[in-house]
Amino acid sequence: MKSTISLCMIVRDEENSLKFCLNSVKNIVDQMVIVDTGSKDKTIQIAKNLGADVHQFQWSDSFAEARNESIKYADGDWILWMDADETLDPSSIAELKKITQDKNKDYFYSVRISSRNNYQSKVIYSDAHRLFPNGLGIRFENRIHEQIYYSAISAGAQEKITGIHILHEGYNLTEEEYKNKLLRNLPLLEKMVEEDRQNSYAHYTLAQNYSGLKQYENAIIHFKIAIKSDTLGNSLTTDALNVMSQTYSYLEEWEKAKKYSKQSIKLNPMQSGAFYMLYKCSEQQNNYKESVEYLTLLLRNTKKLNSQPNNIGNDVLISEHKIIKTLGDTYTKLGRKDKVFEFYSQLNGEALTKTILWKIIHITGELGEWDRLIGILEKYLENNNNSEIEIYDILGQCFIKTDQMKKALNFYLKLYNSDESSKIVLRRIATLYAKLGNIEKAEHFIEKMNRIT
Repeated sequence: MKSTISLCMIVRDEENSLKFCLNSVKNIVDQMVIVDTGSKDKTIQIAKNLGADVHQFQWSDSFAEARNESIKYADGDWILWMDADETLDPSSIAELKKITQDKNKDYFYSVRISSRNNYQSKVIYSDAHRLFPNGLGIRFENRIHEQIYYSAISAGAQEKITGIHILHEGYNLTEEEYKNKLLRNLPLLEKMVEEDRQNSYAHYTLAQNYSGLKQYENAIIHFKIAIKSDTLGNSLTTDALNVMSQTYSYLEEWEKAKKYSKQSIKLNPMQSGAFYMLYKCSEQQNNYKESVEYLTLLLRNTKKLNSQPNNIGNDVLISEHKIIKTLGDTYTKLGRKDKVFEFYSQLNGEALTKTILWKIIHITGELGEWDRLIGILEKYLENNNNSEIEIYDILGQCFIKTDQMKKALNFYLKLYNSDESSKIVLRRIATLYAKLGNIEKAEHFIEKMNRIT
């Protein structure tokens, strides 16, 4: 007999996102348990329409209590818990099925969560224990940022890391929306610390919240308590050190910020967050050589992490293009035009902006990298075919500078045949025909050019 899975969720006013969450798992799980804590929109109806068992629960200022209410109704062999603003990555279905068909219930499982923030152009990665066996008495703890880790360990289960991936939209917020979320959570976090001052995780989450609200001195106090306790574990301690480094940077205490980033790297050299902070601090100190060193290491790690996403723990992953552009910008400050060209020329798509392109063009004149500029311009024009004639003309001139006269002529004729009959195009065609010995054609296009007023 096959093992079964119960999805357990708590919700309130989630009509805009709930259907996406449930649709991502409804064909994998055997039961969907929804505990509603007071929705006033269409959340309950959406859940019922998609086949979920819906139960009501009076909110008690405790996410753990609400979660524990949800697992009370679970009749599956395994419990998978998610939030309404999350979806299961389809590529994770096979692994989830394989794990839950194992009759061995000695393990609880950590999954990888990626939280997108389009407003800051970054993705934040974290680990969370979202899959555990039913019937062992495992329960949620903490009023907010609830977790099952210590309960699972107490129940005799062992932790296992998986490649299961959940996509989270809950932090894809504007600055104002993010602030409101932090303010909403603050009283619960403060209460959690008051109830157990030895709880390092409570201090850690409260410190994060204070930092987000720009209450930096309070954040540092609680980060230090959390780290000093030595009970957070390697991953959360690394994250705490990184956020404390960031907090010191907001106070413009650059050396202290660098100190905590370096401590974080000692715990986990294969990360991006701490190297990014070291770059930011060095940049603020106008130490551009050091900035380049940290950006280079950041780019190396980011490439490795992107190629092995299952190895990403609690981290902030910055796009490779953004790092490459920043390396180009920083080398500009150092006057290293060869390096500026090297990094800017790696950009493509939306990252290769008109501003960057013009910088490359100006540098090319000094470096003589005409062949490479041809490739860059062709790549740019593929994605920006409505560009002004000046960009097309520069590409044509590159063909001329590299002695590709016939190719240059065909290029300008193609422009001419596509209704681009400006003086500059006609002049180039006439000149190229003359260089190639066709004086009659050259004169023909000079005549056309002269007719333009």
